[in-house]
Amino acid sequence: MKVLSILVYIMFTFCASAQEDSTKKEKDFLQAAFDKDTTFIKDSIKTLQALKHLNFQFSSLPIEYVLKYWPLVDTQFKETREYKNLSEQIALYNYNKKGSTITNFIFLTNHNKTLSLQELSKNHKLILLDFWASWCSSCRKNTKSIKQLYQKYYSKGLTIVSISEDDKKKDWKKAIKEDKVDIWYQAIENEKKTIQAQLGVFAFPTYILLNDRLQIIGKYNGRWKGQSDLEKTIALYFN
Repeated sequence: MKVLSILVYIMFTFCASAQEDSTKKEKDFLQAAFDKDTTFIKDSIKTLQALKHLNFQFSSLPIEYVLKYWPLVDTQFKETREYKNLSEQIALYNYNKKGSTITNFIFLTNHNKTLSLQELSKNHKLILLDFWASWCSSCRKNTKSIKQLYQKYYSKGLTIVSISEDDKKKDWKKAIKEDKVDIWYQAIENEKKTIQAQLGVFAFPTYILLNDRLQIIGKYNGRWKGQSDLEKTIALYFN
């Protein structure tokens, strides 16, 4: 029995170590990609290539970085499609920045019921809008942390509405079942993607935190340090 216990312990330790190593390699890869992108943009910001890169990577880069280098783009490119597109995305971001009050949205849930943000705000102090998709690996990897947030702060007044990008409802419902996330509200974006458009959601996962007056407390890119910033904001709000 003692030998078996030792073997189980060794196996558990090995699996945990392998998982930690895999997570570290993924973080190192993402950091390397981030460093490469940001170094290129910083060193060549006056070129059309840098503008194209900044526009293409808008949804992947932290918004603070985009806003830092956006004013340095050469004005000779103002008539380009990339410049205009980037301008529109930044304008939309500023329109929905911290402190803005959003309009009421009505969603269709996976149980074929309508869900109103205004109704939720009557019973909850914080509403977390989680924009995701079944095909988004980063979204689904973050599920564990989102569950922990929900379990820790639900009793204090936090609720979550996950809004799926999926076009196929069967894929959406399958992912909900596999990830066991039917413990909070699951909704699906309408065909015209108007919710994402109005809130300036360009990447997945994106998290938008609202108070009970439907004011934006924060907007976070879940692929970078945005997730840890979200966790800190919620903890600070309730503690």
